[in-house]
Amino acid sequence: MKARILDTQTLVYSEPDLNSQAITQVYAGQEVELGNVKKKGEMKWVKAKLATSGQEGYLRGDSRVFIIRLVSLLQNNAKVFNAPSMSSFPKTELKKNDKFYMLEVVKEEDKSWVKIRDLKGAEGFIEGNTKIKKLPIINKNTGKKNMLYGALWFVGGLVVTVGTLSAASGGGTYIIAWGALLFGGIQFVQGLIQYVGSKD
Repeated sequence: MKARILDTQTLVYSEPDLNSQAITQVYAGQEVELGNVKKKGEMKWVKAKLATSGQEGYLRGDSRVFIIRLVSLLQNNAKVFNAPSMSSFPKTELKKNDKFYMLEVVKEEDKSWVKIRDLKGAEGFIEGNTKIKKLPIINKNTGKKNMLYGALWFVGGLVVTVGTLSAASGGGTYIIAWGALLFGGIQFVQGLIQYVGSKD
């Protein structure tokens, strides 16, 4: 999952160990791709890949980050400002159901603001009380889970169908588990599309 660094600066280590080499450092506002969490001794570490250079290493588990989430607008509209201030010039306006990324929450003039990025890459700020809906995180793991559950539903429906059909071969009724077959097939295909289409 993608995240934005909140600490003023923090080191990226080559291994999940404070005694390992610090390969670089990242600063507030930089974006990283977070991977698996590892625990070494009493300390947690997170695998990280820098968005700009592609360098990979480990961040301390206590590093402050903001998870970048895809969201959609629930209210009818929302103004997008150049800066986190009501005196700033509104650069555009979002419409209901528009999708965009939440990058960071900031506080200016005793008011909360959300830094956002639209799907075309343009950034700006919306008021912190704007009504939004967080959308599900879709990545390769999500795709694999949907493929697995879809396959289980499909195979289960197939077993019921074939089993009852065999039992009724000499006459009698049998069940075609259309629901399980259809639902399982759809979920498997959705999972496959998510897995192939995801970069995470």
